[in-house]
Amino acid sequence: MTNSSLSIIIHGRQIVASLLSFMAA
Repeated sequence: MTNSSLSIIIHGRQIVASLLSFMAA
């Protein structure tokens, strides 16, 4: 796995967490 793929996964998880917290608010 390349660093770019890893960073995409990390950012994707952060975006999902932000959306979930936004919906829960």
